Amino acid sequence: MMNAQRRLAGLCLAAACVRRDICANAWSPEPAGFQCLAVAADGASFQADWHWTSGAPFAVHSFPHVNLHSARMPVKLENITKATLAVEWGMGPNATFPKGNTHVTDAVALDAAKTMATIAYDLWIDEDPDVAASAAEAKYEIMIWLGHYGNPQPISMTYPSVPQGSIIVDKKAFTLYIGKNAVGQTVCSWVLDAPSTAFKLDIVPLIAELVKKKLIPAAAYLGGVHFGVEAFYAAETMAFVAKDYTLAIKDTAGSDDDVVTSSKTSSSAPTRTPTSGGSGPAQTINWTPVTPTPGGNGQSTGRRRPGRCRCRG
Repeated sequence: MMNAQRRLAGLCLAAACVRRDICANAWSPEPAGFQCLAVAADGASFQADWHWTSGAPFAVHSFPHVNLHSARMPVKLENITKATLAVEWGMGPNATFPKGNTHVTDAVALDAAKTMATIAYDLWIDEDPDVAASAAEAKYEIMIWLGHYGNPQPISMTYPSVPQGSIIVDKKAFTLYIGKNAVGQTVCSWVLDAPSTAFKLDIVPLIAELVKKKLIPAAAYLGGVHFGVEAFYAAETMAFVAKDYTLAIKDTAGSDDDVVTSSKTSSSAPTRTPTSGGSGPAQTINWTPVTPTPGGNGQSTGRRRPGRCRCRG
């Protein structure tokens, strides 16, 4: 019965957003699998329990994530002087994972369960500010991988993926991969050489390097920033937890710290959340039915367009 209840919850939330623009985004579900999304009452943290077992290990089935906001967006890349991302996260088998722990990744247990997953930021960019926030329409995508398990491959022109460069920013080493996804978007993936479960970084040097390499135009606009887990496969139910996710942008016109959550309230216990949240400001939720998309060759495909929700506060 528990599996049935979880499976139902996962399907109900497949294309829905809840408070604070937290999205289940189970855009390619499978009958034998499920995903549940739990969100803290204050929106400061969420937990995604997921279990996908078919198509292994080559298909991304879901991307539970938070949409981060700044009043500066959409903002021209050439005008950004500082863009600080911060988050804490953790992942492990649901049965043994410490509740709410965002400093633990049980690598041994993840390996034993043949887990394939990528923990990453998605940045959406386009020359047109009106479409820069759209995961479906933006011409460019920058991924920043904070951790990965089961050897998923960044999008590349070749398979296996071939590195196209590297950079060290604030003592953090990144490797660059470049390619186009299934819908033709240019995807530039910065992959951390070692997982970081407590991440904070000004990502302007990562963006500037891509502009320098003429991979993305300096005059293009940053319109959307998402953080979550690309869930491919696991032999048992996995728990992914994220909290204290923030975004602060400074540009030539000014700055703000329009962050999504406050660390002062992040200890609130998550509660199972339907397609709309509980207390708090009202928001409009637009979504469409999920259309499953066939899996690929183990690459982080970026094909999360079907059923991706758009929420407006």
